[in-house]
Amino acid sequence: MKKVALILIGLCLIITSCGKKIDKTIKYNGSKDVNIVLQESYNLNASSEEELTYYSDNSMIVTVDKNGKIFGKNIGEANITISNSENSVNVHVNVTLFEEPTLDFGCNQEKILSLYGQPTISTDSVIIYTNWYSYAVWSMSFFFKDNEYYESDLYIRNDLDLRIDQYLEESFYYYGKLTDDNNNDIYVYLDATDESNATVMVAKMYHANKDDDICLIYVPYTSENRLRFRRWHRH
Repeated sequence: MKKVALILIGLCLIITSCGKKIDKTIKYNGSKDVNIVLQESYNLNASSEEELTYYSDNSMIVTVDKNGKIFGKNIGEANITISNSENSVNVHVNVTLFEEPTLDFGCNQEKILSLYGQPTISTDSVIIYTNWYSYAVWSMSFFFKDNEYYESDLYIRNDLDLRIDQYLEESFYYYGKLTDDNNNDIYVYLDATDESNATVMVAKMYHANKDDDICLIYVPYTSENRLRFRRWHRH
C-alpha cells in the first residue's frame, strides 16, 4: 500500500511539473544601442526561462556567441537579435576605432576621473591612462592648468593610419597640413568647415615616440591656439 502511495505522489509531481507554463519573457535591462570599440568584447546579459539564441545580421562587423558575448570585429554597425520561440529583442551595436576623449574642455580633474576611472599616473598637471584603453589606443593623457582641462593626447598604433583618417573625417573636417618649427608635418582637422566657426581642433602627428606611434592632439580652437598654429607653414 505504501508503495502504491509513493507511485501516486510521484505521478502527481510529474503531472504538476508538466503542467507548469514556461515564462518565455526575455529579460534584458541593457541599452538597445551599444557602443564598443574595435576588438572589444561586451556581454549582453539577457535571460529567459526558455533557451535563448543570438544572431548578428553582420558578422563581419560584430560576432556574438551562444552566451550573448559580442565582439567588435571591424568598424561599422550591426544588429543583434536575442530570441526564443516566442519573443525577441533587438540590440543595435556600433563599433568605432576608439573612444574619443571628452571635448568638455575646462572641466576639472574630478570630471575626468568620473568618466574614465582610476588612472595610471595622476598629478596636478596631467592624468594618464595606459595599456588598458583599447586595441587601437595604448595611452591617453589629459592636461590641466589650474585644474582646468585644456588638452588631450592619444597615442595610436601606426598600422591603423588609414582607419584613423576615415574615423576623423566622420566627425571633423580636414583643414590642411602644417609644418612646425622642427619640420614635423602636422595634419589638422577642425569641427567646422569655416575656420572662424571652429571650436575644436585635432592635430595628427607621426613618429610620436620610440615606437613610431601616431599622436592625436585634441585642443579647443581658442584664439590662443589659433595663433599657436597659424605661425606654422600651411601646405
